[in-house]
Amino acid sequence: MNNDGYALGSISAKQFLADYWQKKPLLIKQALPDFINPLSPEEIAGLACEDFAESRLITESSASPKWQLKHGPFAEADFLALPDADWTLHVQGIERFFPDVYALLDGFRFIPNWRVDDIMVSYSPDKGTAGPHFDQYDVFLMQGLGKKHWRVGQHCDADSALLPDCDLSILTDFETQDEWIVEPGDVLYIPPGIAHYGVAVGDSITYSVGFRAPSHGDLLGEFSHYLTDSLQEDQRYSDPDLALQNNPGEISPSALAKVQKILADTLNDPAKLARWFGEYMTEPKQQEVGYEFEAIQTPEQLVEELVQVETLCWVEGCRCAWFAQQGSLDLFVNGKRYSCDLSLKKLLQLISESTRINANNLLKLIDSDDAKQLMFDLFNDGYFYFD
Repeated sequence: MNNDGYALGSISAKQFLADYWQKKPLLIKQALPDFINPLSPEEIAGLACEDFAESRLITESSASPKWQLKHGPFAEADFLALPDADWTLHVQGIERFFPDVYALLDGFRFIPNWRVDDIMVSYSPDKGTAGPHFDQYDVFLMQGLGKKHWRVGQHCDADSALLPDCDLSILTDFETQDEWIVEPGDVLYIPPGIAHYGVAVGDSITYSVGFRAPSHGDLLGEFSHYLTDSLQEDQRYSDPDLALQNNPGEISPSALAKVQKILADTLNDPAKLARWFGEYMTEPKQQEVGYEFEAIQTPEQLVEELVQVETLCWVEGCRCAWFAQQGSLDLFVNGKRYSCDLSLKKLLQLISESTRINANNLLKLIDSDDAKQLMFDLFNDGYFYFD
């Protein structure tokens, strides 16, 4: 699909990226006019009781401390003991568990796949809130059920004052710049660093699509570890041209120049950078969910199966990206790299643009042994299933 075809309501993807992305908040009324809320409060609570789900419960009260945070897994009794208002339940990474939630990502394919972090769901009864806060990443807040009163505030940074002795990063001060009541199908975009404060109006479900924004320290640290593992023990500092120094205590400029060249040459390897970055940015943040599936015995059998179905689906939560360099392609899925021939570029484009792939379109692109083998490997590695 051409990315020019993507839109959020009346806002084209091109206009959104030019005027709003990482610049200013935007409320898009009925950005998803045909949106059907995929989860019920009971399903969200049930998932929060499982030990494989990352969940947290935030309560607000007039007593001290005002804000309380508890981490799951929870028991049914925990929810029965809650008041009728003033709390919110968050479950992280829910795209891993529900196909209809995972499919929500298809509405944001105008942003590179590797930038997507996960989808968080929050359920709140009346007046439930996570408090005034800010995030270090972009987020789209999709209203799924009920209404929510959103306020956006000032730009914040590491120096912004937070409530002391609080397990949550609640802002001490909040300066309202704009506010709205959002309804199902509305989407609110919040750039990094912008304070926001959402309060449920009656029962409310919100889906938050967050985007990865690794710190410079994380990037440098993780790439350094990757490079270190690839270096040989006999690759060492050497100086056969060592000249006599006036004093042995001096670190000479020529020694520092050698060290600088070693580091620069090691870091300046585009092939290694691309491989590391693809693996790093597609690696799942949460533990992968294991699914039982029947393995395909041969690439030819995979083709036979595709002829009989309409759709091939990515397993929920899979992360996929690819990179072209030096006459070849690298495909990255959940941190694993697949080396591909350049002739497979259209195939990689097709499988990376949606959570559900039309089988007929796919069959047209797997007419070579390399293409069949790649799809065979991906299927048997547990990344696809037949609809």
